[in-house]
Amino acid sequence: MATIFSTTGNFFRGDGKTPWDKIVLEQTERDPWIDLRGVEHSGVRGKSMQAWKDCFMLMLKTVFPNNAAEMQKFYLTLIRHSPKISVRAFLQRFTTVAGYVVELPGVIHSRDATDTTKAVAPYEDSELANIMKHAFSLKWQTQYDLGHKAPPTVEYLQNAMEKIEVAFPLQNANG
Repeated sequence: MATIFSTTGNFFRGDGKTPWDKIVLEQTERDPWIDLRGVEHSGVRGKSMQAWKDCFMLMLKTVFPNNAAEMQKFYLTLIRHSPKISVRAFLQRFTTVAGYVVELPGVIHSRDATDTTKAVAPYEDSELANIMKHAFSLKWQTQYDLGHKAPPTVEYLQNAMEKIEVAFPLQNANG
C-alpha cells in the first residue's frame, strides 16, 4: 500500500505535493485521526485502500467545494448545445462531464453529512439521454418529438439527433 501512496504523491508535483503529504500523514500516521465526516478515531489508521480513497477525496476537497458532485449534476441540466459543435462531439463531451459526478466530493464526504445523506448517483442512461435532448434547440427537440418517444439511451438519441442535424441545420457563427 505504501507504493500506491507514494505513486499518487508523485502525480502531485510542485504545490500539490505538500498538501498530499500532509493529508497522508494526518490520515495514516496520527493518533487520533479524523475521517471525512469530522469524526475522531483513536489509534493509528495505517495505509489501507480505504485510507488512500479518503486521502484522495481530501485532496480533491482542496480544489473543489464539499458539494461539487451535486453542483456538477445540476450543471448538466443547464448545458446547451451550440451550433458550432457537431451532435456527436457535443454528446461525447456531455457524457464525459456527466461521468465526473461520481468522482467529485459530495456532501456525503463532509461534516455536513448525516446518517441519511446519500452519495450522488450518476444519471441513468435514459435519464441522461433525456437531459441531453433538452440541451438541443427547441426546433430540434420538436423534430425529435415528432418521430420518437423519450430517448431510451444516449446512443439512440445520438443517432436520431445526427439525422435531425443533417435535415435541419442550425445557423452557426462560422456561416
